[in-house]
Amino acid sequence: MEDKAIINKLVSEIVEHNTQLLSSTKNHEKFKSLVPFLMQKSIDDIDFSMFDGETRMHLLNALGSEHLKKGNVDAALKSFILAANRKALTEIGDYFSSLYQHSKAIEAYQLSGDNPKLLALGKKCLEDGNLKTAIEAFKVINDKRSLLDAGSEALKKSKYDFAIQIFHALENREKLVEVGKMCLADNDVSNAILAFKAAGEPTMLNEVGDVCLKNGSMKTAYEVYQMAGNSMMVSFLKQNFVH
Repeated sequence: MEDKAIINKLVSEIVEHNTQLLSSTKNHEKFKSLVPFLMQKSIDDIDFSMFDGETRMHLLNALGSEHLKKGNVDAALKSFILAANRKALTEIGDYFSSLYQHSKAIEAYQLSGDNPKLLALGKKCLEDGNLKTAIEAFKVINDKRSLLDAGSEALKKSKYDFAIQIFHALENREKLVEVGKMCLADNDVSNAILAFKAAGEPTMLNEVGDVCLKNGSMKTAYEVYQMAGNSMMVSFLKQNFVH
């Protein structure tokens, strides 16, 4: 019931806005009569090229509004994208956000160019511990300060894969080395390799290779020594253990 109320509110707001647009044109009734036929086709299969820009915009907005009435949010989204209707796209982003469909919300906000909404969503997700979505939102708006905060939060929670992803995007070698050392201390060899490789640290990769060697993980040691450019150990392992 709550979802239905949300979408009904969304429909009312967007339809009211688009009705004002449509009523300003003498072709309003013509548009209304075309929409039911257009809805029978996928938006991707409709050719609007014969219309001028204003007519095309009105048709797309009318089509988007009608799709919303029917609950076809994805089809409405496509229509509003083509109509460059930023207000409607932001409102659809709000709708997806209210349903915790954050990736779809981010897509809608990105298309509408609503950076404040993206920042707010990212911060909310960070507070809720949803690091993946927070990172996604901050990356879209290239907010380095917020990404750094997300990276620190990831480290606190030992979410090393997220931390590596963030610090690699920020090209922060110092933090990548820090993460790699923490991974190594926790015997998380896979993420240690990722961190040191992203940091471009052959010395630390050699240390990981040594750990793998002590653990008897010859194949992994061989691969890590290759990354580190340690030709001596690569030759030794290839001749004696890796075939």
